[in-house]
Amino acid sequence: MGIEIVAPLGKDAALYYETCLLSTVPTFTAAQRIDCARDVTVTIDKDEADASRRAYPGWKDTREGMKGLKLSFELINVVIDDAGSEPDGIEAIRVAFLTGLHDSEAGIALYARSLRNDHAHAVAADAQGGMWGDFLITKFDRAESLGDMQVYSVEANMTLVHGNNPTWINQKPT
Repeated sequence: MGIEIVAPLGKDAALYYETCLLSTVPTFTAAQRIDCARDVTVTIDKDEADASRRAYPGWKDTREGMKGLKLSFELINVVIDDAGSEPDGIEAIRVAFLTGLHDSEAGIALYARSLRNDHAHAVAADAQGGMWGDFLITKFDRAESLGDMQVYSVEANMTLVHGNNPTWINQKPT
C-alpha cells in the first residue's frame, strides 16, 4: 500500500469575499465564492532593512522589515440571468474599488483558499486553508479583446484601516 501524493491544482482553489468588514474572521459560505475568478496569485512579501554598520567585518546585516499581502486575479465577465446581471463577486469588488476606504463600511474582505469544499481528496487542514484579510482594491481594469471573453484584471492590497491583521485560516466555507 503506497502513499497517495495529492498536488492540488489551481482549478481546485477558491476565492471568497465579504463586503462587511468585521473585527473577527467572518464565516464564509458557498454563496460568497467568486466562481468567475481565475489565475489568482497570493503574494506575501517582507521588506528588508539594511542594519549594516562599520563594526561588522565586511558583512551585511539584514533585518526584517514590513510585511505585505497582495492578491492579483482575473474575473471573467459572465452574465448570470436574463436581466444581464453580473455575479455578486464582480459587483462587490467594483463597489469596493469605486468607494475606496472613505466610508467606514467600505473595503472588502477576501479569502484565497487552496481547495474548494467539493475537492475529492482528503488533504491536511493546513493545505486547505489560505490568507484572509481586509483589502483595498487598487486596480480594476477591463479588457475587451476581440477574440476572448471580457476580463477584469484586479489587484487588491492588504489594509489595516479597520484593525484586522491578515491571517492564515483553515476555514471550510459552509
